[in-house]
Amino acid sequence: NSSRTMIFPAPKRGLTYTVSTNVDSGRNANGEVVGQVVGRDIYKLDQMEWAWLPAPVWEAMLQMFSEFFVTVTFWDFVNGRWISLKMYPGDRSAEPYWIDYGNDTPLYYTNCKLNLIDCGINGDIGTDYTPGTPTGSPYKPKGQSGTGGDTPDSDEGRWDDDIWDLIPY
Repeated sequence: NSSRTMIFPAPKRGLTYTVSTNVDSGRNANGEVVGQVVGRDIYKLDQMEWAWLPAPVWEAMLQMFSEFFVTVTFWDFVNGRWISLKMYPGDRSAEPYWIDYGNDTPLYYTNCKLNLIDCGINGDIGTDYTPGTPTGSPYKPKGQSGTGGDTPDSDEGRWDDDIWDLIPY
């Protein structure tokens, strides 16, 4: 197991929590549903999307899944507490946006998407999250409160290297 950790930038609005209850069920001779819960509720963090990310940030996020299974700490909206669960990534996608013309590599990505699916291990792994640590997006464009950033360099066709600052939240 890897000991690497990373606080992901906060995704844009639209993240969907999905909780599924696994049930072993069927119908009895009277046609009534009978069954019982199997295991615990399963979580899915779905439709996580970042409108705009610098290439090194998106690439670092994706590299966290190099061993496939990851421990994810998130707010459990069912029980009102932070939990850490073993999860695995679903589909991941993004659109290259600004390209470095010197080596034809992306500088930024747009519409970066992924989802995370609970492995279903009984009992959560716990959490070492301490309230008050950075939870928001560590990247915020200079001089702007929304998504985006400064204007591209007119002579290079790419964004200024200094438009992103690390912002402690």
